[in-house]
Amino acid sequence: MISRIIIALIGIPAVYFFLTAGDYFRFTLLLIVSLIGQFELYRMFSTDQKSSPYPEFFLGTIIMLASALWLEKGLAVSAGISVMALGSMIVLKGFNENGYKRFSLGMVNILYIPFCLSFFLILGHIKGGEVLFAVLAAVWALDTGAYAVGMTFRGPALAPKISPKKTISGSVGGLFAVILTVFLLSKTRFLPLGINKAISLGISIGIFGQLSDLFESVLKREAGIKDSGTILGAHGGILDRIDSLIFVAPIAYLYLAL
Repeated sequence: MISRIIIALIGIPAVYFFLTAGDYFRFTLLLIVSLIGQFELYRMFSTDQKSSPYPEFFLGTIIMLASALWLEKGLAVSAGISVMALGSMIVLKGFNENGYKRFSLGMVNILYIPFCLSFFLILGHIKGGEVLFAVLAAVWALDTGAYAVGMTFRGPALAPKISPKKTISGSVGGLFAVILTVFLLSKTRFLPLGINKAISLGISIGIFGQLSDLFESVLKREAGIKDSGTILGAHGGILDRIDSLIFVAPIAYLYLAL
């Protein structure tokens, strides 16, 4: 718990700076996070020691760069080009009975991380870094509320085969925490929203944030690992820290940018 507090005291101000300092800083932060996350995901499932995730790195960077420069059009076109490019790479390598697996892993890698995170880039450009930071704060409230309530009341597991430590009480507590946070933020310049939209956004973040968290747990279960990486020491990898954010990115764009 103490280490979580220390990381929060250092990490939150740094994230706020990068998100609010302008498009270049937002792009740099999210690209670094995306590349590390892509590496962790690739390492989870790749069985070919001779292959590398460099094509995914390149295509993921193209998707995020196109999104930063041309917003929705850039995201859509670059995603389509990525499918074509990765498929073409498989053809050029020749038939080795591993093409489908390599293509599938590559597409999951690209669409799951850089594609989804690009919605944050677009949202930040349209609405500003403070709105984007408010969305992240809501997800942090979800995680913190779920952890605190779950540890206090415990009770039945939410998804025992996926993540035995997560409880129904924690899920409900996290949902109320994020709804309250979004409602309070809606009264500030960070997230100016009407009450109905604020509550609806809070519920959506609460639901899809937890689904996103559980999905990463499914990936780790199937890969037979506890943490996605070791870059954050005892706190695991980058994917372990952004797992609740990934599915929230398109939802936040849907509510706040359309």
